[in-house]
Parts: sequence; structure tokens; C-alpha cells
Amino acid sequence: MELTHHMKDNICILQITGEMFGGDIQVFRSYFAKLLQEELPSAFIVDLRESTIIYSTGIGVIMELFQETQKRQMGFAISQPAALTNKIFEKLKLDKILSIFDTEEEAISSLKS
Repeated sequence: MELTHHMKDNICILQITGEMFGGDIQVFRSYFAKLLQEELPSAFIVDLRESTIIYSTGIGVIMELFQETQKRQMGFAISQPAALTNKIFEKLKLDKILSIFDTEEEAISSLKS
């Protein structure tokens, strides 16, 4: 797993590349915590277009991030999940809780309104 990010309109777009395994979880949490402190975004988008697969621990961490943004009254969205990941979100009914978009632009637009 590789994590990168960029800012757009004070929204932090966090891109996950590769597979998210259980061992990556602490790295992910640390990266997110650092972004909260250093970037001070108004919202987060987790961009999954380069993520090949997310295991249950990865889904759990995404939900942790979602909960943390909710506590801080920040926006949160998922963009461009792979078909398999999207099916997992649907099967777990997370598509009813999370805002999931086909493009980064759609996600940004929803968070700005």
C-alpha cells in the first residue's frame, strides 16, 4: 500500500494505491493523524481508484476515518472505488452511510455544497 495526498479547495484527497492489508493499518492511521494536524482540511476524500483490493481491516479503518471526521464536523467522501470494493460497500450497506462518488470532481462538488 502506498499513501499520497493533495489538497484542492481545502479538501484533502487521500489516495490509496495497491492492497490494504492488516499490517498497513497503523501506517494509514498515522498518515491520517498527521494530515489532520498539518493540513487542517475542511473535508477528506479517500480516492480508491488505484486501490486493487481492500480487506476487512481496511474497511474498518475507512470507517474509523469517517467517524473521526464526523466528530470533528468535517466532510468525508469516497471516490472511484473499484467495482469489487464498491460491491463490498453495498453488501455491508456502507453505501447507505458513506458518500461514494464515481469521480473526484463529483466528491469535491458534494463537499463544497
